[in-house]
Amino acid sequence: MYLTNNHAQIYENTAILLSYTLILSTTKIETNYKVVNETRVIVKFNGELKVVHIHKSPGK
Repeated sequence: MYLTNNHAQIYENTAILLSYTLILSTTKIETNYKVVNETRVIVKFNGELKVVHIHKSPGK
């Protein structure tokens, strides 16, 4: 699994992380791949970072 095209937007105690995840699977016969768009929202609560939302959708 590889993360590509990472991008972060930061607003005070909230961060929005955008990425494309490339998932590869290989056998002796073939290699398959799938691309997934992923967004994560991370919020800082009492000095600790917490992932509060994850969204995944099929990539192109």
